Amino acid sequence: LHHLMKYLLHELNHFLLQVPSHRSLMVENGVLDLIFREIKHRFHSLRIKREIGLLLGNLALEESAHEGMVEQGNF
Repeated sequence: LHHLMKYLLHELNHFLLQVPSHRSLMVENGVLDLIFREIKHRFHSLRIKREIGLLLGNLALEESAHEGMVEQGNF
C-alpha cells in the first residue's frame, strides 16, 4: 500500500504539471481534506510526505487553495 500511495501521488503531481487547469477542480472537489487526512495517517513515511509536499506546492499555485491550506495547516 505504501508504494501504491507514493506512486499515485507522484503521478498526480506529474499530471497537475501537465494540466494546470485541473488544480482548481481538485480544490473545489475537496482534495485538500483528503491530502491533510493522509498526512495524519502516513506521518511516518518520509517518501509519502515528500510527494504530499510537492502536491501541496503544486496546488498552492492555485489561488483558490490558499484559504483551505491555511485553515488546515494546523495538523
